[in-house]
Amino acid sequence: MVFSFAGAISGIGLIPAYQFFRAEISASGFIQFLSLLFSDPEVAFLYWQDFSLSFLELLPVAGLAAILGSVLAFLGSLRLAVREMKNAFTVAQTA
Repeated sequence: MVFSFAGAISGIGLIPAYQFFRAEISASGFIQFLSLLFSDPEVAFLYWQDFSLSFLELLPVAGLAAILGSVLAFLGSLRLAVREMKNAFTVAQTA
């Protein structure tokens, strides 16, 4: 019961984490570099070292960390909730 509640809270926490990530992506210019990769790949491959360093510099690390942390918390809580339910049903069947 506790783990399913924690899973619900961490699942709800994905919403602000995604909003934060989306705001960081739009503010950083990450999308422009990504679109350059698809619109003119010859230039991106010609200057691949500069392009990759700029790409990594604009990567919204804090937003990715927030989403990754929320997803890992949700999956961990889900795993423990499933284990708790499995144990509860095993005890109920043997009783």
